[in-house]
Formats: sequence, structure tokens, C-alpha cells
Amino acid sequence: MGGERTHGILAAAIAITAIAGVSVRADMTFDATHRGLYRSDGAVNTGPAVSLADTYTGAAVGFTHRSYFVFDLTSLNSSTVTSATLRLEVAVWLAGNAAEAFDVYEITTDVADLVDGGASATIYTDVGSGVVYGTGAVSSSDVGSVVEVTLGASAIDAINAASGNSFAVGLDLSSIDGTTQPITGFEGVRFSTSNEVRTHQLFVEAAPIPAPSAAFLGLVGLAMTSCVRRRFA
Repeated sequence: MGGERTHGILAAAIAITAIAGVSVRADMTFDATHRGLYRSDGAVNTGPAVSLADTYTGAAVGFTHRSYFVFDLTSLNSSTVTSATLRLEVAVWLAGNAAEAFDVYEITTDVADLVDGGASATIYTDVGSGVVYGTGAVSSSDVGSVVEVTLGASAIDAINAASGNSFAVGLDLSSIDGTTQPITGFEGVRFSTSNEVRTHQLFVEAAPIPAPSAAFLGLVGLAMTSCVRRRFA
């Protein structure tokens, strides 16, 4: 009986030491908490993710529209993000072209000001200018599907800097060329209409979380082994 118990504890000690080099990669998905749009004359349609949240992006009736999405990174804590992908479901296609392109921008406006619903030509400019985080492609066949945009190094730096807070991105249709949809006269894409649930997500991969060092766990194993030997000597 004593030998069997000794072997069991020894096996546990070996197992503890063996997992020393194992690390776990933290993959996380954040749903948008707010979304909306700003128009070139400063008009705004903004709100929580499922309220007053039209995200039409493109040209319409003499104006251009830029959309934005906000993500709560509170649960990111101190993890270091190494890659990021923006995932957006396409709700409605409103363009004469079969395909369009859009840029994903940094937003420097404070998130509280971005989502408060106040008209602002300044915020409209900010939502579609400055640092480009990535470029996406979308087509009429994507309606009902999710398009993905790989975000670059500047976005990853910004996400890490925003860890524990909110992170926002702006979208601007970069391919506007006047080819409008005949009936509506629009040239753009809507990622969501007001009061509807759509997939708008930020997916991140974080650096592996290191397990306790092999040296430390090795000492734990030796201590367990020593206790066993003294007990059954």
C-alpha cells in the first residue's frame, strides 16, 4: 500500500514538472457595445449596439456617411495582444458597383463624445481620417455574411494601450466613384440598420500566458518526493 501511494505521489510530482513549459494563448472576442454613423454635414445617428444604430457607410443624397464601432476591452486586462481582426456582418448592399472597399481608421475623439449623439462635423472628419488600421473589401454577395479585416501594427498598439477601457474604429468607403444604385441613388453598404442584431466584433489573439517556471515546479516535485521518503522510511 505504501509503495503504491509513493508511486502515485511521485507520478504527480513528475506531472507537475512536465507542464512547466506549457503556456496558453488567450483568444478573445469582443462584441460592439456602440455603433453609429456621422454624416459629412455633421448629422449623426448613434447609440448602443442595438438602438439607433444605423451604420450606413458611403455616399447618399449629396452627403457621405462614415460609421464607427466601439468595443469594451475591460476583460482584456493586462494581456498583450499580438493580432486583431475586425468582423462585420453586411446587412444591406446599396451600390451600383458589385464590389467596394473601405478603410478602418483610428478614432482620437473621446468615446463618450463619440457616442453621445451630438452632431459634429469635427467628429465626422475624425472617424474617417488619420491612421489607417486596415483595409477591407466587400461585395454584393457578402450580404448576410461576415467580412473580416486584419488590423495592422498601429491598431494592435492602440488596442494594447486601450486595455481595460474602450476602443473605437471608424469606417470610410474609399472606393466611392459615383456609381450609385439606380433606385436609391446610394453608393455604399450598411452593416446594420437601427434596432437590429448583427455580428460586429473585434477578435484578438494575445501572447501566451506563461506557466510557472520549470525550476519552480521542479522544486515542488522534489519537496513532495522528499516528504514521501521521510514518511515511508
